[in-house]
Amino acid sequence: MFNIGILGHGRWGQILARNVLSHPLLQLRYISDPGVSASLEFLNVNFIKDEAFWQLTSSDLDGVMIASPPELHVAQAKKCLDRNWSVYIEKPISTSVYEVSELLNHMKRTSSSGMVGYLHRLSPAFLKIKSLINRAVVHESLHITKIRSIGSGNGPFRQSYSSLWDYGPHDLSMLLDLVPGEWMVTNSVKEKAANGGEIYDFSLLHQNHSIEAHITVGSGSLEKKRFFEVTLSNGSTYAYDDQSTQKIRVVNPMGFIEYPEVSSALALTESIKRYVEVMAKKEFDDSIFLSAELTKIINHVDQSVRIL
Repeated sequence: MFNIGILGHGRWGQILARNVLSHPLLQLRYISDPGVSASLEFLNVNFIKDEAFWQLTSSDLDGVMIASPPELHVAQAKKCLDRNWSVYIEKPISTSVYEVSELLNHMKRTSSSGMVGYLHRLSPAFLKIKSLINRAVVHESLHITKIRSIGSGNGPFRQSYSSLWDYGPHDLSMLLDLVPGEWMVTNSVKEKAANGGEIYDFSLLHQNHSIEAHITVGSGSLEKKRFFEVTLSNGSTYAYDDQSTQKIRVVNPMGFIEYPEVSSALALTESIKRYVEVMAKKEFDDSIFLSAELTKIINHVDQSVRIL
């Protein structure tokens, strides 16, 4: 059994708390949020002030889930790691390339563990198409030529950071998981949506493999959408559609369509499961290390974006 604390009790902090409470190997012990002192939903959890939280030791907690505003993530993660607490950091890990680099260097000096909550990277459907693609690349001598990803929703809109930082990490974490390495931003635009949200549309080119990626993210949609499609050199496509009842679609070069079977487990459930593994093995998940390139890409998109 692992004892867990949560920093932040906003909408996502509450979702994490419910998932921790329902997990057989996790015990939610403490929640710290400056604006919350108690909750009827979490009567058996200790709500404590920030100062008291940092007085806890490794004998009090095994891990801490960080669901506070992004500007606090790195500083809080460092404090947790210094106490040998395993960290689960909500995305974005930070909006600063320098901060992410500092955190990675800090991790090298600790014996703790951790991961970042890029949920869709651990979705059974994404892992399935990744496996199918890798098999085609190895056994059929194919290669990836294009990637198309769409991540959008209709709110609630974030006040502290843009929808690029809210939605983009999911799409880019899948992209970097499938094709690691350096990606160059070749085009980026932003436009206002009718619902008051915003839509970012940007293109990337892989530095070594000449793979093109086109990503659309934002809060300008009337409905949630999470779509990730990969095209191979023979024209076949492999798509993950999180909002569809048939989450995977494979289209071969002749146009024949297959819908492979896949586990119905939720991405968040799999992410919490991975966090338990990370704590048990005392290791850092790959999500930590791809965060440096991910943060660099989003910063480049943000800085070069053209407003339509």
